[in-house]
Amino acid sequence: SIGSIAAIIGPPLYTQTLARFSGPNAIVYLPGMPMLVSAAISLVALALFLKGAALLRAEAE
Repeated sequence: SIGSIAAIIGPPLYTQTLARFSGPNAIVYLPGMPMLVSAAISLVALALFLKGAALLRAEAE
């Protein structure tokens, strides 16, 4: 299920993102970057949902 995939992919993704943006060798010091990544993923999911809903509405008409 999608929850299982998120449980497998999420922790390493956010751990590595936090390490890249908050360590001593950080590209830019931005410890909130994992939250920005999750916000971007949420926006992509919202866009996909809205596109699918629009297609279903157009198909029903």
